Formats: sequence, structure tokens, C-alpha cells
Amino acid sequence: MTDAVEPYAPPRALAPDVHVVDGEWQGTTFRRRMTVLRLASGDLALHSPIWLREADLAWLDGLGRVAFVVAPNRFHGSEAHRYAARYPDARVLVSPPAAAEVRRGGRVDGLLPDAWPAAARDEVDVLEFRGTRLLAEQVFFHRGSRTLVLTDLVFNLQVEVRGLEGAFLRWNRIDRRFGPSKLFKWVFVNDTAAALASYRQLMAWDFDRVIMSHGDVLERGGKAAMKTGFEYVFGERAALA
Repeated sequence: MTDAVEPYAPPRALAPDVHVVDGEWQGTTFRRRMTVLRLASGDLALHSPIWLREADLAWLDGLGRVAFVVAPNRFHGSEAHRYAARYPDARVLVSPPAAAEVRRGGRVDGLLPDAWPAAARDEVDVLEFRGTRLLAEQVFFHRGSRTLVLTDLVFNLQVEVRGLEGAFLRWNRIDRRFGPSKLFKWVFVNDTAAALASYRQLMAWDFDRVIMSHGDVLERGGKAAMKTGFEYVFGERAALA
């Protein structure tokens, strides 16, 4: 297992208690994002963790106490073990399908969404987007900043990508488009009724900003954009949420 740090941009604040780190992923233009949520207690939740250089780990320590390391779906837990080793008092909380991979590198302290502490839900709530195979994405909502934190439910890739990679993004309906992918609709969703119920549950939250793991953060208008994007998956039923 490599100890290399993949290139990433400097951490940036989207709100006083919401920070992000945008990083490269295996040399592709398909970049990824870690979101850092700070609770009133000073506890930090690292969502979709990206391993940082020592100077930025010091920045993280100055921001608060790393209390939760979150692997929010099957595909976003590969570096959780590194934070688990550095912060032994932090709780490593994972989506159930991610547990096996995370355990190969280190420990798992609980399965989401049930393991998310009830005392934190007034500030940061969580639900599982059900009705999917493999993914079991855990969706987070930071109430104070009205921020919805997603992983692979939606994409917002606004850069032009050429060649085979660009052709794949266009085929997958994620080339310069906000919303769920073709793979999400036709491969990951296996129970439309359950998925629709989860979508309606998250749409009941009062969010405006949407953070996703791949693409540009949507700073405003998130609820309307989600409705438009999910019409592809649910048709007219998406607009009823």
C-alpha cells in the first residue's frame, strides 16, 4: 500500500464551518473532493477523506479535533485508514459496502447511518440513499450553512474533456451537466420506489449549496438543480419533492 500523496489544491473555506480539499485522482481529469465539516464543539468530520501533506494536516489540527472519518459510499474510503492511524481517537464511520475495504487497511468503528451520533444531528444530519446496489451512499446535511454533501449521486463537471475520457463522460451524461449519471440510473438503482423515497427525504432538508465529490461545487440554487437533475431518474415524480 503506497504512502504517496496525490496532488491536491490548497484547502478552501466555503463557509465558516465547511472546508473542502480538491485533489487529483490517478492522473485523470476526474478530480475528487474531501469535505471537512466542523461542529460547534470543534469536532471535525472528514467526508470522503483525501490524505494530506504534513503542513495541511497541521492546518486540519488547527481547525479542530478530527472526531469522525467518513467513507460515505462503496468507492470513497481508500484513504480512511491513514486518518485512522494518525487520529486513534477518531471514529471511522463507513457506508456498509465500504466496510470490507476500509477494514483491510485499518479499523471500522461503525456503520452509517445508524452510527452517526444522535447528538450531532441537530448540526449535521445524515441519511442513506436507499434503493441502490453497491453504492449505499450516505448523504450529509450541514444545517448552519444549508449545505448538502453528496459523493457520487450527482456530478457537476464543467471542464472540457477530450479523447476517450471525454467520450465516456458524454455517454454517461456527466459532461458539463449537473445531475446523476446514466450509470446511476441504469446500473446502481435497483429499487426505484426506495430510491425515490430517499430522494424525497433529502429534498425535505433546507439546503441551497450542493457539494459533490466530482465537479464544481454548486454554491446556490441547489434544490432547483437537484429537481431538474433527478427528472432524468424519476421523471415528473422528481418535481413533487
